Amino acid sequence: GFVGLHTNRTDVQGLESIKQFESNLKQASNDPNRHVTEFHHDNDASFRGAVAEYAREKGWIDTHTGGYDPNCNSIVERRIGMPNQLFRTLLLCATGGNTYYESLWGRGLSYASEIIDCMPWPDRESPNSFLAGRDIPPPKNRHVFGAYCLFYIDPEQRTGKWQPTSEMGIWVGLSPD
Repeated sequence: GFVGLHTNRTDVQGLESIKQFESNLKQASNDPNRHVTEFHHDNDASFRGAVAEYAREKGWIDTHTGGYDPNCNSIVERRIGMPNQLFRTLLLCATGGNTYYESLWGRGLSYASEIIDCMPWPDRESPNSFLAGRDIPPPKNRHVFGAYCLFYIDPEQRTGKWQPTSEMGIWVGLSPD
C-alpha cells in the first residue's frame, strides 16, 4: 500500500504518487526485474490524463471498477479502510482520546500504511516480506505516533549562540529520505 499526499486531485499530482509508489515497490522487492504489470483504480479523474498515459507507456494493464462503487472493489476498499482505522487508533494512543493531532492526518495515514505494510498479517506474512520474497522485520527505530520527542537543529539553522541544540516536537515518523 501507499499513501500519496496531494494538495489537489489532479492527474499530475497523482502521477507523482504513482511514480513514488513504483519506486518504493522496486526498492522493497530488491529485484530489478520485478515490475508493475497491472494498474487497477476506480476511474477517478486523477487516474486519467497523465496517469493513464504513463500506464500505457509502461505497458500496464489498465482496469477499473467504474465510478465510485465500494461493492465492485471490496478488496481495495478494505485496504483503504485499514489505514483510516489504524490512524484513529494512533490518535487515541497519542492523545488519550482527544483529536488534538487531527491536523496531522496526512502524515498519520502514511505512518499507518507503513505499519500495515511491515507487520505480519494474521493469515500471512507482511506485504513487504511477500514483495521481497524474504522476511523483512519491522524497523527498530519506530516510535509511537504523536509521542513527545526532541529533534536536532543544525547549527546553521539556529538563531543564536544560546539556542538549544534541540527542540520539543511530536513523533510523526521518519523521513523517507
